Amino acid sequence: MSEYLGRSRANNNSCPACIEDSNGAKNQDDAARAADVSKKFRNKACAYCGAPASTADHVIAREFLPEYLRRGLPKVPECQTCNRIKSGLEHYLVTVLPLGSDHAAAIEGVRKLDARLAKNLRLADELRAGFLERADGRPTLPFQGRYLSAFSALVVRGLVYHELGIVIDNSRFRVEGDVLREGGQAALSRLQRDFGASATEIRRTFADGAVEYAGYIARDHSPVSLWRIRLLGGIKWGNTNARAEGTGDEFGGIVLLAQHQVAVAIP
Repeated sequence: MSEYLGRSRANNNSCPACIEDSNGAKNQDDAARAADVSKKFRNKACAYCGAPASTADHVIAREFLPEYLRRGLPKVPECQTCNRIKSGLEHYLVTVLPLGSDHAAAIEGVRKLDARLAKNLRLADELRAGFLERADGRPTLPFQGRYLSAFSALVVRGLVYHELGIVIDNSRFRVEGDVLREGGQAALSRLQRDFGASATEIRRTFADGAVEYAGYIARDHSPVSLWRIRLLGGIKWGNTNARAEGTGDEFGGIVLLAQHQVAVAIP
């Protein structure tokens, strides 16, 4: 099944604190995790903000995947505040993103759609009200791009910690994340070339290819880096007009020195 998600204006400068948890309360899974923090992450700094960690977090939420593919996903220490914010973003994205994928791992997410929407009637009403059929007959659903922008920036922070052991210092570095349509992919490719031969390249694949990411780290300016992430084989981003859908199927982001100005996503 393939749905084409409607395009919305994404906020390139979204920060974790700008998005509130739409659920309000933590779900039972999160409470269980907080009560059983592994020794590996106890008394560590939160990978996302540097505050004392009180739980552990999968950088890519397990709920994106069927249970048999969840083993081995990157895991980092996390504070309760970031846990609340990130889980709020994930609640929305886990519900909507599988509709934009043909990957086998997305099928379970599509099957759970009715149950998830039954617990979030506001989102159900939003999707129902925004449903459109394009001139070519393909269905289009509304999509809150700012949620994926904020989630992308958090994932980049988590991957920098997981791969490099670094908590990004907000006073010195800036993180931007967004959907990588054609323009965004070209911008990251230019940055990748600017890093030159001295850059360290990291490539990882999990969940039988349902989760992939690549990182390019500029050795002279660690943690300056750029990241490309593909989830569920790539999400198909569309426009609500009759033109072709966006050619990009990745999301990702960059870590820059605070004074540098680079736009990741190009409308």
